[in-house]
Amino acid sequence: MGSQKTPRFMIYLLVLLFLFPSVLSADYSITLKDVNTKDTIKDLFLLIEHDGNDTNKFVGTGSFDLEIPERSRVTLKGDNISTLGKDYYRKTDIYQNTVVYMFPAGTMTGMVKDSLDNVVGSADLKFECSKDIGKEFPSQTDRFGSFTVEYAPTGMCRIYASYHDGMGFTETNIEHGSIADIEINLDRSIVSQRRGINWILVLSISLILLIAVVLLVIGLTVYFKREGKTESGHYTSDKSGRRSRDIIATLDDKEKKVTEFIMEHDNHTMQSRIRHALSIPRTTLSRVVTSLERKKIIEVEKQGKTVKIRLTNWFLGKE
Repeated sequence: MGSQKTPRFMIYLLVLLFLFPSVLSADYSITLKDVNTKDTIKDLFLLIEHDGNDTNKFVGTGSFDLEIPERSRVTLKGDNISTLGKDYYRKTDIYQNTVVYMFPAGTMTGMVKDSLDNVVGSADLKFECSKDIGKEFPSQTDRFGSFTVEYAPTGMCRIYASYHDGMGFTETNIEHGSIADIEINLDRSIVSQRRGINWILVLSISLILLIAVVLLVIGLTVYFKREGKTESGHYTSDKSGRRSRDIIATLDDKEKKVTEFIMEHDNHTMQSRIRHALSIPRTTLSRVVTSLERKKIIEVEKQGKTVKIRLTNWFLGKE
């Protein structure tokens, strides 16, 4: 019975291996060489990407062992720490002990700006390089207007950038293991063309706010003018303070009119001007002036036939 089960088990195993070959792993001996010089590549930090897994190795002699599923698609990225940029790149299938010829590479960093030197985020990018090493390039700048190609092919590359109807391009020579820092300037400003900004709406809101501010200022001006009036309809000066307002409230009608007239004329005036402006008889005005002087509200200064009258510091609250 046991001798009959063994062949059947082997058949099942062979079927599984045929249907699912990827479940098997194998050890491969890999040697790295430069595709141009055919020299063995040594002292390389290697990032190995396969089947969603990342493995880091230091390859000192140019050869190393790699355990991966059979017939795996592998991406090899090499960096020599003695150079500023990245150094080698290759994407290939590995299914046996083999020599992998690596493409020399460098690093490219760039910035896109408009004609006013503003950085341009989300600008569209297009790369045309003299060599193709199977490396994908970024399609847009980031929100800061920059982009990076860690493993760029060596040789000449032309990079185009566009945003709306603004365009620009530049050329650079990528050297092995170096960093090329480039800047692409668009042929116009994109400040007024930013995506997602409705400038008609912005201007409309700004106009509405401006009108609201003007109306507010007018309203406040009218309000404070009304608040600044006394019961007789004349404006009082802010200099009068609480003391002046309290004293004015105790005066009779003529005394109040004379006092407010003086306040409206910078706290001093001529007696003749008061008489003509308020149409008060001379004798009546003399009695009013004498009364106000006795109450320490005004000071009287006679210069010949001219009589000058000014409000006292005590009345104005200055002492």
